[in-house]
Amino acid sequence: MKLILLTDLVERFFIRTVVLTCVAWLPLVLLSMVEGTLFTGVDIPFLKDVVPNARCLLIIPLLSLVGVFIVPILANVDKYMNTSGIIADDELSVYSQYVNQRSELADANWMNLVLLISAFIAGWLMKEDYTELFNLHNLSSWAIYVSDTTTESSLAGLWFAYISIPVASFLLYKWLWRFFVWCFFLFRVSRLNLQLQATHSDLSGGLGVIGNAQNMFGVLFMAMAILTSAALANELIYERSQLADVKLFVFIYLFLSVIFINAPLLVFSGKLFKLKRQALMQYSILQCHSSKDFHKHWIIDKHKNMVDSMQPSALADYSAVYEIVNSIRLIPLNPRGVVVMVSLILTPFLLLVFTQSSIREVILEIGGSVL
Repeated sequence: MKLILLTDLVERFFIRTVVLTCVAWLPLVLLSMVEGTLFTGVDIPFLKDVVPNARCLLIIPLLSLVGVFIVPILANVDKYMNTSGIIADDELSVYSQYVNQRSELADANWMNLVLLISAFIAGWLMKEDYTELFNLHNLSSWAIYVSDTTTESSLAGLWFAYISIPVASFLLYKWLWRFFVWCFFLFRVSRLNLQLQATHSDLSGGLGVIGNAQNMFGVLFMAMAILTSAALANELIYERSQLADVKLFVFIYLFLSVIFINAPLLVFSGKLFKLKRQALMQYSILQCHSSKDFHKHWIIDKHKNMVDSMQPSALADYSAVYEIVNSIRLIPLNPRGVVVMVSLILTPFLLLVFTQSSIREVILEIGGSVL
């Protein structure tokens, strides 16, 4: 039954992805072809403009399909919190109420209207960018044409500004809003009476599953990195900017993205700090007693046959438990997940290298540095 529901979810998201991508991109191709700006005819023909193709062929599919991964993961978090004992029994009803309110707020009609209006505003601003590009750098494009010394939007440009951009922007804003709702949900959960376990192997008292879910939202910041990288690619190709000029920007964006994604997990830091402090005291006392008994049994009383005794093994196992307690993280995140997230966000910016160097040149440069 669960497999059938997952298959239906994937099929639904896939159909929506194909429809939205075709609506956003195919008319741009056809209109540019009719207007003679698909391959040539202007300084920036449609197929050589990174921005619209990145929005339509990367951002829309990515944000349409991201729900296939995020929705089941959030559902698994809810199931885990309800069945693991992390939430006290007398507060399970409160947690369920928070989950329902999270779902209602994430899909609130009033917010959808706000996001839709914001998406159309984004389209208008992007339209102005192409006009500014012509006025400042005298670069004609598939999106605008000059009429009586004034710039006017082409049919393809109008479709891009008022259909393609709003579709991509709405999907991005929608998921960002869900991210904010999720973060508020985590804050409310952190106020509950959580039954954290110091010896849990996730080194987060049992909250590691929340940190793993948090990392999935890195896909949204990857989407914004693609948008930013596309705009920077146009600057490097058509405005003759240098790759060195964007390095600091990329570093700052990457740093702020990692902080922004993981900062909401700080709401659990107080409870994890208290858990670690108390557990270290309790297990340190227990280890003192265990070590004392071990020393008395084998050193003072001089018992033999240690090989056949379970006591050394028990002491070693206890030491491993103590190391888990001593390694409790104050933020419930997995360092490996952070590395993967950073790699995803950084990838679109790495591709900027090919705006100024061919693949062959990059390979030869790498080979030369190795040799």
